[in-house]
Amino acid sequence: MPRLAWTPRIKKHKPGDKTFLEIGEGNIFREFVTMNRGTLEGGGTTRIGDRNLFMAYAHVAHDCIVGNDNIFANVATLAGHVTVEDRVVIGGLTAIHQFVHLGKMAMLGGCSKITQDVPPFGLCDGNPAVVYGVNVIGLKRAQVPLSSVKLLKEAFRILFYSGLAKSTAVEKIEKEIPSVEEIQHLVRFVKASERGLIKGANTPT
Repeated sequence: MPRLAWTPRIKKHKPGDKTFLEIGEGNIFREFVTMNRGTLEGGGTTRIGDRNLFMAYAHVAHDCIVGNDNIFANVATLAGHVTVEDRVVIGGLTAIHQFVHLGKMAMLGGCSKITQDVPPFGLCDGNPAVVYGVNVIGLKRAQVPLSSVKLLKEAFRILFYSGLAKSTAVEKIEKEIPSVEEIQHLVRFVKASERGLIKGANTPT
């Protein structure tokens, strides 16, 4: 059974604070996984969705929101207030900074340092992490049409390798790329990003 650390690991938490940890259905918790309740300042609740796999020593800090069907490899670590969408793969020993947003179907390489938002469908790695391209294998496993994968590759080229400012790149994507579901989600994510996106690699794959 996992050992769950219910109390938030912050100095502001006081005994008697009514804060919560909500866990959905079908999750797998391996050895020594820890999770913290929310804080009053952060809304009061840490939320875990359904069918997530948390491998040994994975950690979810206070006020995090974790969606569905995510994989946390060994010692994958979320700091406070992190949002993880759906079908994200976080490599072993990867650390996520406070308030970072991880987009759906992103894949983060092991031992990565994530200090800014990771775009949905992105493949990233490094310390600090950079985007290397689109998570083609993850998209294939999710049965995303090949036509949409090709559009995402072009959108990533514009976002990360065109030299354009992000706002200008988004405008170009909206104007030039067909608005399939995956492109719509990517555009919404970029527009809503508060920490900014991680950078593109010098040599995309």
